[in-house]
This record gives sequence, C-alpha cells and structure tokens, in this order.
Amino acid sequence: MISGDSRYDRHLAGKGRLNAAERRGMAIYFSEKAECFHCHSGYNLNDQATHVGARRTGPLFHNTGLYNLGGTGAFPDDNQGLIEVTGRAGDMGAFRAPTLRNIAVTAPYMHDGSIATLREVVDFYAAGGRVVADGPNAGAAEPADSWTTLLQLQLKDSYSCDIERVLYSRHVAIGKDIGTEGRLRCLDRREYDFTRSRQHQKFTIRLCQPTVC
Repeated sequence: MISGDSRYDRHLAGKGRLNAAERRGMAIYFSEKAECFHCHSGYNLNDQATHVGARRTGPLFHNTGLYNLGGTGAFPDDNQGLIEVTGRAGDMGAFRAPTLRNIAVTAPYMHDGSIATLREVVDFYAAGGRVVADGPNAGAAEPADSWTTLLQLQLKDSYSCDIERVLYSRHVAIGKDIGTEGRLRCLDRREYDFTRSRQHQKFTIRLCQPTVC
C-alpha cells in the first residue's frame, strides 16, 4: 500500500494546497508544544527511514510512557521493548516509532494495540500519559524524561541547581490526574524533595534538611 501522493505530499511538492484546518494541524504537528515531529519526521513520517547520503545513525527507540507497573516504570512482561535485547534498565518500554503513513487505516495503535482510535492517541499525548486504573497493568504513566526535563528547568532557573541524579521518584494516581513526587541531589550535594499533583504543573520544591529528611 503506497501513500506517497497524499494531500500533504502534494502540498510539499507545490502541487496542491492544504485547507485552513490542515495548516493549523501541520503547525501544531511541527511545533515544540506537540513535538510530534521529533519521532515522526522525514519523508516516511518516522525517524527510522534513511536515504543515500544521510548521516548514518543507529535505530532510535522511544518510551512514550504507556505503562508504569507498580510505580516502577515497568511494562507488561510479554512486551517490554528494547530491554529484552540489551538487558539495560533504561531501555524498558523503548520501541521504534512507526510511520504515520496510512495511519487512519491501521488501528489499533501503540506497540501493543492498547489504544483503539486516533482520537484516543491524541488524548493520550495531550494528557502526557495515562492512568490504568485497575487490572494487571494498573499504574499512572507518562513519557520517559518528560517530567524530569520540566523539573531540571525549574531547578536551574529558581534554585541554581544542576541535577546530579534523582534519588527516587514515583507517580501517583490522583483521580484521572498523574502526580509525581521524589527526591533529587544537585551537583553541589544539596538535596530537594519535589512534588506535583498533576502533569504539566510546576513542582513544589523543598530543600531537604539533614535533620528532616
């Protein structure tokens, strides 16, 4: 099935025009707000395809935060991603990004088909994760590193702290929201407790005093 002559392709080739809604969607798609293009770019709308003359890189894998079993970031045993090959803990839940060509006719979605519709996929990314309320896959999850990036920026700006490492962290389901809490250490050995009650919210950060922690 070939889809190299879509409305998007004709637009790029100067052979057609997108309508206003499509142009708005394209602007969001290639924005840092939605960040779709980081994994789904290039002529095949993924980061796996290559071409003659391209810089050679290894295959790329991503953890989109689909599961967080037991609050540990684990994925179901039968499909855990790149970790099954490398054995590295950091590769838990990491999978290749598929092409988005013909995406409207290739439901269900995600590596395990656990999201039924494109609308639900968009809602999943807009929420920054999901809460699986019960069952064997219960847990509150979000894309790997998304909350740590926000935390790093906040600490750098407000506390002049460069993170040495996160000592511990966990996600907490609060209704339909996903909270995050934990403790970290700065390069200068200061330690801070951090918490937030929902995603995309600023963290409440408290200096961890030796007599208190």
